[in-house]
Amino acid sequence: LFRSLLCFLTVGVLLKGLKQKNIILLYFGLLITVNFLVESMLQTSAGTVFFVFFLCLFLVFKLDKLKNGQA
Repeated sequence: LFRSLLCFLTVGVLLKGLKQKNIILLYFGLLITVNFLVESMLQTSAGTVFFVFFLCLFLVFKLDKLKNGQA
């Protein structure tokens, strides 16, 4: 159950990054996907905090808002 949720989450991040043309979110999704393939990142608390923090950060803030100083 949790593996399928993680797969849906990472694919959803990639698709949302493509749909919104948010290059940072897309790169983050690619980075996390590659990292999940070679090591078990979420088995440590540091990996979980890293993943959740940056996922929330990139979903809330958009690059164009950051460039214009609206964030």
